[in-house]
Amino acid sequence: MEYELIGKRIKKARKDKGITQERFAEELGVSVSFISQVETGEKRFNLERITEVSKILERPLNYFIDGYEEKDKSNFEEVIDLLKKMSDKQLKLALEIIRAIDKND
Repeated sequence: MEYELIGKRIKKARKDKGITQERFAEELGVSVSFISQVETGEKRFNLERITEVSKILERPLNYFIDGYEEKDKSNFEEVIDLLKKMSDKQLKLALEIIRAIDKND
């Protein structure tokens, strides 16, 4: 499991919700230092704590584990539906575009 990515997701979700490290640490009953270390991947939460994090930050548990959110599913399904309707030529072009976007990230 990539704890650095989980930490980054926790930090992003915390910031998106407008919660400071201090308040977040207080709600979880841990130190600010521990939160900082979790967010950098140096330390990690156990499953029970990740479940608490999920509730506090109002994100599905899967978001922290694998970056997946329900809203991602609808975008993904829409892209698949569009790809299914394309000709071979259009599919090749779409693939080139996706590869170009991926290289820029």
